Amino acid sequence: MWLENMSTDMQERVSAQADKPAAHTASLIPNDKTTALLLSKKVTQLITKDDQEYTVAIRDRDIALASTEESMTVCGVARMVDSARGEPTAFNASSALDVSAEIEKAIADFDQKAISGPLPALQLPSRQHPETILLTGATGFLGSQILRQLLELSHVKRVVTLVRALDHGQATARPGSAFSIDAVVHNGATVHWGYDYQGLESANVTSTVSLLASLTRSPKPPRFTFISGGQVFLGDEENHSEVVAFARGMKTAGEYAQTKYVADQVVKEFARRYNTSITTIVKPGLIVGTKDLGVSNTDDFLWRVVASVIEIDSFNSTGLDGLILVSGSHRVATAILADTLRPRPHGNNVETTIRYGITVEELWNMLRDDFGYQLEAVDSTEWLARLRTQVELNGENHPLWPVFHLLEATGGRLGVPMPGHLRQGEHDGEVKASLRKSIAYLRGIGYLPSDNTADGSFVQKDLVFARGRTRP
Repeated sequence: MWLENMSTDMQERVSAQADKPAAHTASLIPNDKTTALLLSKKVTQLITKDDQEYTVAIRDRDIALASTEESMTVCGVARMVDSARGEPTAFNASSALDVSAEIEKAIADFDQKAISGPLPALQLPSRQHPETILLTGATGFLGSQILRQLLELSHVKRVVTLVRALDHGQATARPGSAFSIDAVVHNGATVHWGYDYQGLESANVTSTVSLLASLTRSPKPPRFTFISGGQVFLGDEENHSEVVAFARGMKTAGEYAQTKYVADQVVKEFARRYNTSITTIVKPGLIVGTKDLGVSNTDDFLWRVVASVIEIDSFNSTGLDGLILVSGSHRVATAILADTLRPRPHGNNVETTIRYGITVEELWNMLRDDFGYQLEAVDSTEWLARLRTQVELNGENHPLWPVFHLLEATGGRLGVPMPGHLRQGEHDGEVKASLRKSIAYLRGIGYLPSDNTADGSFVQKDLVFARGRTRP
């Protein structure tokens, strides 16, 4: 059993949860999730001991099993157990999120926080070029690149960033700003593979609702650019059936993608009610390092898969013509600031999607031809079986530990079908240059094996960008 074989390190981190207040917002596990319910019972017995209050707080809830980036929820581990038994891992109707209900709830929250009564059409800010900009998520992987580019612009006089307070008293004691904000770049978000929708909702949805509501209380509302994420819609916004099909698929998407989709809809509703010219959404795909430095986020899904492919010397032969939407962080930051600093009429569509990328086959060829990795193509069933063996063998120390169920849900496909209108190859050279530099960086820090780190076991901590603990 997984619990019996749990490493001492993981046991300590799971047991540490008992020190938290006996109140959890994690969702209840559906009654048909028998493996998850059984696992929840065992975990509860392990960490609560004789604390009845804490037992009631976490029993039958989809709690995260540790407070780290690599942790998984009870249901996430249960999916892996079911997969190892050969049982189906597909989502069913009872476990799918009611996305429409979440959108309605978020809009209702906005209505409650915004000023009441009919609102006049919001006007464009008086300044043509924003001088004071509020940037959320400035310390993150993308946020730091946005901040760097903002500070290089001569007409930007001030960049305001958020600093987390130690407690509520410290936060409310801070003096108010004596200057007005000309533009908001809402880039802040929580990305945690082990959290369910409710665990991510506050940072990814509620924060967006609150910022939009604040715009309705301003006589001169700033421009607002929301940095989205998750799954990218590649269809025609005017094609109702394609839009509906995409929305239906969000019911069983990853939890982070779900929160971003719900927040997208709130921003679009705001733009519909008021003025689309001050509100925009920028939706990037995967983000890697710059073509100059290649510093990459070792927690990202793409690099977890790449590290695992190299480990088992093979890749999925299915879906090689699929498109991986990916850009260097410098390109994404440039696109974001173009929307923020030089807004243009969007008509009925306020969303800008960054649609650069390469095919899955091009990525594997790059690893073989440019870096010398010996990789073979195997069918999806065999490939997933090899990966599953490694995940089960290494447990929480494997890079796919928190995300393997997401890979299984797609049948091992990494890319998406290539739409005809994206075959123009725009920025193709830059995308490949960013990927090559990122791979070189990951080899240099030991995340990916090279001649000097044959087993990928050495990671130079002071050079690593990661949200949580880092492991190859």
